Amino acid sequence: MTESSSRLAALIEACRGRLRAFAARRTSAAESEDVVQEAIANLLAADRLIRVEFVAAWLFRAVKNELVDRRRKIREIQLADWDEGDQALAEMSDVMSSQPDNPEEAYLHSLFWRELNLALEELPSEQREAFVRTELEGWSFKKLAEDTGLNQNTLLSRKCRAVRHLRLRLKACYDELMNC
Repeated sequence: MTESSSRLAALIEACRGRLRAFAARRTSAAESEDVVQEAIANLLAADRLIRVEFVAAWLFRAVKNELVDRRRKIREIQLADWDEGDQALAEMSDVMSSQPDNPEEAYLHSLFWRELNLALEELPSEQREAFVRTELEGWSFKKLAEDTGLNQNTLLSRKCRAVRHLRLRLKACYDELMNC
């Protein structure tokens, strides 16, 4: 090991604990270790390009960037799930707002509403509130954000999780209603 390599290893070890704490304040403990390891791996891949005096600053910036990248990927996945569900959600909204034309449709309509209410009760209260207010009561995310003091993206994420749960929970009922 060269003097430069041993100095770099010592600098990494000296700030590893602070890096873990920095990342742990922004994500789970398990993920924070992965984020720190990723930043160190990136540093080792680029060590010729970085002046040794700036290793700690570079690592903290790399950890922050890795956290941002991971959040962005999660948000993209959530939005992709949301886009996939738009068609089903639109069809489900049609069922919720339509008036039954005959006794069979009335029965299916009541069955759907009963199952929906049961499924809504299974949700955590914050997800249920986001879904009910925006989907059933017609609130905009902007209005809901103003009312609750929460970020619109937080509310969108909660509603997305609620829709995902409802879609799974109501699949059989939904399939039956759509095949009528």
